[in-house]
Amino acid sequence: MDDEPPAPALNQLDSCAAVAAAAAVAHAYRRIDVPVDDLRWATAVLIEAITEPSRTEYVASSFYSLGADRSAATGLPALLAVASDDIELDGQEIIGVLDRCTTNHFYEVRIAFAQAVDQVWAAPCDADQRSAPCRHEAAFNAVRAGLQDCRLGDWDPETGARARPRLDGPYEQTLPEVETERLYLTKLIPPLVAAGAASLSDSCVADQAKGLVEVLLDAHARATDHWAREGYENRHSKDGARVIVTLALRGDTGPLKAHAQRFAANGRALYGFLRDLAVLFTYDDDLRPTLLDVWSVVMEAALDAIGDGSELRRDHHWGDDALGALLPAPEIDVSDADIDATLARAREGWLHPDTIADLAVRWMRIARQEPKALDALAKLGKCAPLEWQRDTGLTWAEQLTDGNYRAIANKCWYLTDWLKTLHSRDAMLPDQITRWRRLVDGLAAAGDDRAAGLQRIEE
Repeated sequence: MDDEPPAPALNQLDSCAAVAAAAAVAHAYRRIDVPVDDLRWATAVLIEAITEPSRTEYVASSFYSLGADRSAATGLPALLAVASDDIELDGQEIIGVLDRCTTNHFYEVRIAFAQAVDQVWAAPCDADQRSAPCRHEAAFNAVRAGLQDCRLGDWDPETGARARPRLDGPYEQTLPEVETERLYLTKLIPPLVAAGAASLSDSCVADQAKGLVEVLLDAHARATDHWAREGYENRHSKDGARVIVTLALRGDTGPLKAHAQRFAANGRALYGFLRDLAVLFTYDDDLRPTLLDVWSVVMEAALDAIGDGSELRRDHHWGDDALGALLPAPEIDVSDADIDATLARAREGWLHPDTIADLAVRWMRIARQEPKALDALAKLGKCAPLEWQRDTGLTWAEQLTDGNYRAIANKCWYLTDWLKTLHSRDAMLPDQITRWRRLVDGLAAAGDDRAAGLQRIEE
């Protein structure tokens, strides 16, 4: 290292140095040879990055992915995972700053750590290498620490914010006792992500993590239900949804069912949960083949809890969105820069509508005359072969319309565009053409301008 450029002065730490340090650690974790001196330098840089005071003048939800503290939250777990007799690093020095990741002012730092700590759970237990707690226990203690500020206190008129009384463990006992309206939802999600992965690992803390995950999931469901009713935003809901999906695919469908059932009378919460699931399956190519396994469970649980849908329909702002979201269809993330490519890729591997036909029949009974339901059918239909769309798809559309075209006209975003793609005098059978005309003429007669445009196709 003598002929290498000197490490940057730590009191002048910048984001570039932290990014470089995190990259070096990532190489080491992937078994790429990295000199020990470089790893020691990376350790010093990342520790300094996470120990510098947070810029609390910025709101906790601020995004700055290149921040030095973000790099530290990603790199420190990897350092802990690679530390061994062969790679001599000061493990206690690393462990000493893990809490600064999980209790950081910025959510982005907390979730970066929660996702990166998977590397620790996958590493071998090193309890026999030192008298201190093994790397798994040390990381899990840091995860627990992230729950100390998940409880909201009373309003403080001097600060203009609610106080944050410390919540102490054991969280398996204290967290269930926190009143639902005092749960700080976004502070629950990073510990849930980290503990969820630990509970599914072969690490020595897996059993402890399972107990914590159980109470975290209950708190997450309670808080999500409450925040939705109050109209609070949770920009990080997909992180929690992914944990629930992962657990379901590993055989524990209880949380998936419990969330759907809890939200059955809360249109905004149910819509948000179902939309998060749809977005995950739209963008994750590896996850998409399991869509049927997950959606059949959540759809059945929701339909069982919703009953005839009368209570959900009383929610005039979100009930219709929730009813539509029950049918699985690709959903676009607002940050997508190439929507057409995303939809094309998702549709190729999406489930065939016939695989959920029994559930769809139940759904159509409560979703009749609902514009959002017809839009959902249009989006799902585009994932199926044209033959299905022109036959079963149009049949389902008529059943959903239920002859009440006035309730549908000019209230759908996707329906008329879908109908346009289906039309073909040469490819459609006579009964399919008849059904198509009946839908288009009914909508046009009810004043739907776009449907009137479709009538001109046959002129």
